[in-house]
Amino acid sequence: MLQTTLRRGIPASRRQSGGNGGRVPARGRLLYTYGSASNLFNDFLMPRIKVELPERFTFTTEIPVRAQHINGAGHIDNAQLVVLISEARAAFFVSLGYNQNNVEGLGTVISDAAFQYISEAFEGETLVFRLTANDFNKYGGDIVCRVSDRETEREVARAKLGFVFFDYTARKVAPIPPRFLARVGAV
Repeated sequence: MLQTTLRRGIPASRRQSGGNGGRVPARGRLLYTYGSASNLFNDFLMPRIKVELPERFTFTTEIPVRAQHINGAGHIDNAQLVVLISEARAAFFVSLGYNQNNVEGLGTVISDAAFQYISEAFEGETLVFRLTANDFNKYGGDIVCRVSDRETEREVARAKLGFVFFDYTARKVAPIPPRFLARVGAV
């Protein structure tokens, strides 16, 4: 169900409809609408990316939304959300005792990525990033991420990042280090 949140003091009685993505000017103020992606994008006749979430996450970090993350529409820019998810991924590797450029002597490379934007996020909010690694193969796996607002628990986005291990000396993909699998609880 589509929900409405009031921003910058617009009374609910001032709601207007418009084709501007839920952003409605009213006497110099904005009204924002959010809901599940399936509700927001029902009118599109194209397939939608749907990131399935695991039953549990193994790592959590928080990152505040700052002015540099905001676009001209007044909410977090989609490219900046990708940057924040990458920052959370780097923190995930640090929590395992690695950095993404040195995991048991190997680097990691993002091989593919899917992002599902669900609701807007705004400057001053703190986003909670919950991550886990799963769906392993010989050379890598996926990192799945759920992003939500800390205060309201409103879901903001989901992401699935495919990654492979890479030997920068040999310049080729390398098998997953067994010690890494043990650290993420995959063995």
